[in-house]
Amino acid sequence: MTEVKFPSGLRLETFEHPKGFDPLEAEDKDLSKYGIPPRPEKNPELLKKWKEMLQGVHFLKPAFGEPVTGVRHHLSPAAFEGEVENVTETSDNWSGGVAYPTNSTVTTAYGEWTVPYPYPPAVGPAAPPAGYYYSTWVGIDGDGSADVVQAGITAHTTGWPMPFGGPPLVISTNFAWIEWWSPETVDPSKAAPVLIAGFPIAWGDTVSCWVQSTSATGANIVLRNISHNNQAMSFALTAPPQTNLVGNCAEWIVERPSPPPLDHNPQHPYGLANYGSVQFVNCASGLSNNTSMLPGSGNNINMTDLAGNLISAGNLVGADAVKCTYI
Repeated sequence: MTEVKFPSGLRLETFEHPKGFDPLEAEDKDLSKYGIPPRPEKNPELLKKWKEMLQGVHFLKPAFGEPVTGVRHHLSPAAFEGEVENVTETSDNWSGGVAYPTNSTVTTAYGEWTVPYPYPPAVGPAAPPAGYYYSTWVGIDGDGSADVVQAGITAHTTGWPMPFGGPPLVISTNFAWIEWWSPETVDPSKAAPVLIAGFPIAWGDTVSCWVQSTSATGANIVLRNISHNNQAMSFALTAPPQTNLVGNCAEWIVERPSPPPLDHNPQHPYGLANYGSVQFVNCASGLSNNTSMLPGSGNNINMTDLAGNLISAGNLVGADAVKCTYI
């Protein structure tokens, strides 16, 4: 086990799993030892998904890059007070689905999605100098609460027109990341997602993410690349100082991140990359009363630009899927 502390105050533990380690056969103490989310024995529906997620996984030892200082994730400004269902929310940075528990709290969020290739909506002088971004992620809290524990994939794209016509030259990159974010306790200049080095990710890969709280200040996360022979990484997180998980919602999101704050003042989000569409499937969340909650019981979130124009639509598809579409 290796522990790393980041400028935000987040502490991450990484693990080197023994050869042949099978979490489905492991004892509870070994699951904890290697950063695997606890087995949800009292919730049969969630236990089934837990087993599916960990079936045949091949664990890699994570390595971390520097915090991604040029990218900032944020809470949804469309936060509702209390528990509101079957409502369309509007946000300038989130698109997707969010579900709220009743008389309970969220302890787990899970989903799978295919990483879409991003295209710049404009190239050359018409494009912003910083290019375009999207982040796809699964998390707990952030819509009506002042923290988010989350993990996912961020993509960046930019392009240049070619002389004498022809299609533009487009360069797109991506990276996996992990974060426990709280504006209440962290210097905004230090609140950056942590890049996960060595996690295999390519355009069109199907990935999954399991986020589970172990306490008000602790969580386990497993990121898995289903398309790359079920290669996975597990993490144990300790929240930044004075940050506590609320457990008021679970979400499946496409986000357009923001630049770093300027003189401690938040900036408007980056332009949203044209990601086409992405669908989070097999989604579920676990609750503190040992029941499950699906995104279909919650709200869809539409993203608008600063002029109020719809740029990304979030739709609840059946009980356990969320589809986001670039507009």
